[in-house]
Amino acid sequence: MPGRKVESKKRVPASIGSVKGASVSLVIPIYNQAEYVEETTRAYAKAFSSSPLIQSFEIILVSNNCSDSTPQICARLAKSIPHVRHFDYPFKTLKGGAVLRGFQHATFSLIGFTDADMATAPEQFLKLIPPLLSNARVGAVIASRQVPGATMHPAQPFFRRFLGLGFSVLRELLFNLGVKDSQCGAKLFRKDALLPFGLKTNGFTFDVELLYRVRQSGFSIVEIPIAWNDRAGSTVKFFSPIHMLVELISLRLRI
Repeated sequence: MPGRKVESKKRVPASIGSVKGASVSLVIPIYNQAEYVEETTRAYAKAFSSSPLIQSFEIILVSNNCSDSTPQICARLAKSIPHVRHFDYPFKTLKGGAVLRGFQHATFSLIGFTDADMATAPEQFLKLIPPLLSNARVGAVIASRQVPGATMHPAQPFFRRFLGLGFSVLRELLFNLGVKDSQCGAKLFRKDALLPFGLKTNGFTFDVELLYRVRQSGFSIVEIPIAWNDRAGSTVKFFSPIHMLVELISLRLRI
């Protein structure tokens, strides 16, 4: 596999109060994102390198069944940017499968993911780190578009908002996660909160399984409001609500 050896940065007195900096493995799942992937990777590498919140990091690019030049761009980035690694899977595994495969390659104690189109800017993702550094019982910190203080640019169309509300109601009925927004594409986990489980969900509900496993491990979940830049090209289609309903029920029966 193409990639680059990860080297920890020199230990620095990065802190929030007396809390030392984090070691983070960030997975970026990528499907036909040649337009965005280089900008996103370089922006995150620069932000992580300069942030006092981060002691060491790696960025794991996982290209999945791409039909454009995404894998070639990712391979080039892994050779040219320190702390960037690349794994290409030519078969279809969906976003959840790409994230979980990236997690399998993760080196550090905090593991997370973000979208390749940079809907969540690096400075917004960095907001997820402090709660994990300051409280050992927090197992996941998730970006949220639905809690006070969050903004979306531009606002989502009515169909997407209606779909999100219906999904949230059904999710809470079945899983009682106690969160407002389980589907925002930026999350950070304590690896220990996920290790005991064999995670398998590939589709729309992989976020729900991750958060449910965190709860099963006895850890808490923190939601952080972010500024979200909604990008064109969503994979949510007209029949997605039916698929999501089936996936949620199947996941509930399985776990």
